[in-house]
Amino acid sequence: MLCLSFIHNRAKSDWGNNQSAQPNSVLDMTDFKQTISLYPNPIFYQDLEVRSNKTLEGCTIVVVDLIRKEIRREKIVTVVKEFSLPLKGTKEGVYIVTIINKEGIKLVNEKVVEY
Repeated sequence: MLCLSFIHNRAKSDWGNNQSAQPNSVLDMTDFKQTISLYPNPIFYQDLEVRSNKTLEGCTIVVVDLIRKEIRREKIVTVVKEFSLPLKGTKEGVYIVTIINKEGIKLVNEKVVEY
């Protein structure tokens, strides 16, 4: 678990003393972490399922092949924690699935195999 501590402002002279700075409050980062899973992998003539502990609204899912040719792009516009990405009909091969949130941050960058 990653925690951030915020230290109360002190006068400059306080830092030179042997007093240790005490945290004013603690923020638990596990409250903000988004966990996303992709399954099944490998895929055998079915959709790729995307599941998250937080909403996927505003996320963009991009699927590219190994030469970075875009195969599929989906923007999730509804408030959902699960999403089925249709990949039926794609050729057998290895693909890279990238999920980008609405702030432009990559949440997932994972290889998926299509049989």
